[in-house]
Amino acid sequence: MVISIYYYFGWIQAAFFPVPAGDGFGASEPPRPVITRVGFPVAAAMVLLAAGSVILGFYQGRWVVWLVSR
Repeated sequence: MVISIYYYFGWIQAAFFPVPAGDGFGASEPPRPVITRVGFPVAAAMVLLAAGSVILGFYQGRWVVWLVSR
């Protein structure tokens, strides 16, 4: 399970946590990303899609019954 977490979340680490330049000794922390006007709707959409995936994952039986009954 730990290997799969490392594998699947490796792209998130590469996208949001860049490696600081330099030799690695005494390097300061990289600046935190700032959510801009364009970035906020994207972040909000990602949160809504993630929440929807989790909700549908837990309550999938009700949705299947509703779809089959139509």
